[in-house]
Amino acid sequence: MPLIDSLPPALGWGLAGAVLVANLWGFAQMGWDKRLARLDRRRLTEARLRAPIWAGGAPGIWFGMRTFRHKSAKPSFQRAFWLQTVLFLALAGAAAWVLLR
Repeated sequence: MPLIDSLPPALGWGLAGAVLVANLWGFAQMGWDKRLARLDRRRLTEARLRAPIWAGGAPGIWFGMRTFRHKSAKPSFQRAFWLQTVLFLALAGAAAWVLLR
């Protein structure tokens, strides 16, 4: 039984919608920060760029990095991105295991 099927319908759709918004937010932030960089304007902090990860937005950030070629070659950002993504997945998995068993 998939995780989303075991939730009440409204909650499942709400979670799916929140994750979609987080991914769009992460993707848009990567594009916006790249634009700011090209215009030589004040940039978003790396912590702010990674914030959508805590709402499930890591795929959106990853696609943004690839689409806009932004932060994809910076090792410190890559390490922090993957560490935070793994930590989020571990916490989300633990929460799902506790709540849905």
